[in-house]
Amino acid sequence: MAQGTLLFADVSGSTALAERLSERGREGSEIVTATLNSYFGTMIQIVQAAGGDILTFGGDALLVLFSSDAHAQNAAHAALALLHELHDFERSVSGVGTFRLSMHIGVESGRIALVSAGPPDALRYGVMGATVNRVALAEGCGGRGELVVGPNTWQHIAVFASAEERQPGYFKVDHLVGQQHGSPVQEQLPSLDHSVAAVAELITRLEHLTPYLPPDLLVRILADPQRPRVEADLRPVTVLFAQLRGLGTFIESLPAADAANVLDAVLSPIQAAVQRYGGFINKLDLADEGEKILAVFGAPTAYEDHAERAGRAALAMLDVIADCRLQIVDCTDLQLRVGLNTGLVFAGNVGTAERKEYTVMGDAVNVAARVMAKAEWGAIWCSAATADRINPRLHCEDRGQAQVRGRVEALQLYALVGEREAVLPPVEHLPLVGRDVELAWLEERLDAVRAGSGRVLRISGEAGIGKTRLVAELLARHAAELRLIEVSCLSYATNTPYAPWSEVLKALCGITSGEAQEQRALKLAAALSQLGAGSEEWMPLLAELVRLDVADNVLVRALDPQQRQSRRFELIADLLLAEAAREPLMLFLDNLQWADQISLDLWQYLAGRVDEAPIALLAAHRSGLNWGDDTQGDRAEELVVPELPASACAALLDQQPEAAQLSPEVREQIVARADGNPLYLEELTRALAAQESEIALDALPDSLNELLLARIDRLDERSRTLLRVAAVIGQRFPVDVLRHIQGTDYQALLQQLTRLDAEEVTQLERENPERVHLFATRCCKRSPIRACSSPAAVKFTVVSAIIWSGAMPPI
Repeated sequence: MAQGTLLFADVSGSTALAERLSERGREGSEIVTATLNSYFGTMIQIVQAAGGDILTFGGDALLVLFSSDAHAQNAAHAALALLHELHDFERSVSGVGTFRLSMHIGVESGRIALVSAGPPDALRYGVMGATVNRVALAEGCGGRGELVVGPNTWQHIAVFASAEERQPGYFKVDHLVGQQHGSPVQEQLPSLDHSVAAVAELITRLEHLTPYLPPDLLVRILADPQRPRVEADLRPVTVLFAQLRGLGTFIESLPAADAANVLDAVLSPIQAAVQRYGGFINKLDLADEGEKILAVFGAPTAYEDHAERAGRAALAMLDVIADCRLQIVDCTDLQLRVGLNTGLVFAGNVGTAERKEYTVMGDAVNVAARVMAKAEWGAIWCSAATADRINPRLHCEDRGQAQVRGRVEALQLYALVGEREAVLPPVEHLPLVGRDVELAWLEERLDAVRAGSGRVLRISGEAGIGKTRLVAELLARHAAELRLIEVSCLSYATNTPYAPWSEVLKALCGITSGEAQEQRALKLAAALSQLGAGSEEWMPLLAELVRLDVADNVLVRALDPQQRQSRRFELIADLLLAEAAREPLMLFLDNLQWADQISLDLWQYLAGRVDEAPIALLAAHRSGLNWGDDTQGDRAEELVVPELPASACAALLDQQPEAAQLSPEVREQIVARADGNPLYLEELTRALAAQESEIALDALPDSLNELLLARIDRLDERSRTLLRVAAVIGQRFPVDVLRHIQGTDYQALLQQLTRLDAEEVTQLERENPERVHLFATRCCKRSPIRACSSPAAVKFTVVSAIIWSGAMPPI
């Protein structure tokens, strides 16, 4: 606990700036970054000169603690100085307009709980308590360019202030007399020498700092420590806003040690839930009723399923709060509500070289906050943009429309109430076009399965090429002839052992979500009983896979870890063979590239046991699979799905109703830009029809852009930088030109390109007379260029390098 004064400055206009300039892509991001850095740079300078300690800030707010003897007076002086210095801040952008940034400020004094919470490797810093709630209320009482102070601060400055009361206890302050008594915060940085003491001090500082940085950001900083900047870009994300009520006031009544334990018991599992699904907590924010948590899914690392990840994290957070109410004495008033929204945000570093933070901002963030404010306590609500994405796997209920602050049109709201019993079927497919050869290949092998000869089959190809669509067509034709078990491997479960096989086992036993422990136990025992007398004794080995609590018996307890795994593999194989004995069985695992290593090992084991049974093991995946120690893999027959020829793309385009309104010229461009990818063709056609503008031809549809961003974000920072530069050069890029720009050793550059070739992002076109690589598809080229740093400067360097290398004659 600390005694002091909080200054909370809320910046207006940054969202409009980001939204309007998002149309300019990377150039717009640079303008937003430069504008905000200039604005916040001035704020930081004024605050530090007044003796304030900056706790948090982002694209639209700054929170400062003053703790000197005259903290209330110093905070009020600093607030008025901020308003005076930045009252007419404007930026004009040619062809877009003039943008004005302003702020309104709340100041309040009292006891403040300084919070550092979360697991040891993912900490977040923030403030909590009644003083925090009051400063948020004070800020909310003010208008643009105004300072409002709370009741405790007013008691300290009333004799110096000229003010008017806005509501009982809260005063708008126009003027202060007297001098401020703060002193600039002088942080003692370690010396830049290379002595052992200096290095040790630097290491100690880094050890304290790194837990507060998202791992992906830390990797990018370490990749280029001389330029610790994360380039801003526009990212499709899902924003999670959660509000806690009852925690701040509860911990204020506790001794410091007890308060710390309670905070850890509540916030650490919440942080773990967010982290488990790939999100990161960007802020522990202020609110006039409880505390707010802002989490982001999709930045700084892209995920194509960011909406589902956010939804599952929100469900896990509700479970955390329910457990906390049971486990923490006298904390029964603890409540949580969550708002989710999906959209495009500005994401990047904001601030100065001395003080900066990674932040996200944009209308998508504001809408998430508005959705949360409308949600009932103990509920998760989401916008239509999020509900549309998560609805196949998570159950959403319509909550009607509501008017929210800052929006003219009503917002359609949904409540996320839990997981679905079964995944919803996909939307109606267009007729399958151009895949007769591939379908015949699958039909031939399915005939062999029906005749009693097992097959292990894999379908591979790039994202959107039509692998799952091909399987859907096969199953639609033969659904009545076989038993189908269909499971998707999920990207957020890559470190969860047996994740897909858990769903397979539940399907074999007839277990559905939400069933009680007793029902699960009966169904699992019934399935095992088919394997012979005494097989039920092995239930403890499979219980965990169906979320069943069963203690080990004497038989199971005697097994070592390797024996347990081997016996578990045998039991699952026996259950599949027993099912196939009743009718031919197809087990389809989609997105096998996301399976955990043990699941891949089990797949390999099953591949060796289906030869003499009517079973088809079928998997679809995008890229090479890691078979661990067995370099031979599963010895499956593999069907590589190629790009559609232009004639098939044109035929597919004819099937889309949205294409009827497009001109022949635009249709030709769509076919050319789709580059043989059916998903890209369909999404691009829909985007053009929805926008009624051909500008969409120069952009990636959100669905495909997210796929490619996720693929690129999995690469190391040097590879991402190389791709950004290569994207400016063009679809084809000579290695000599890249080497001149990058200043990289030739052999090191070849190693990087070899890795990118292996990831199927790039490919070698020729080695002589000069080595040239190219992007694997045109889609791959367009995604990294959106994140290219300083495009104008890079383009100038590229042209210089091309002239230097002789790739084109000088102009």
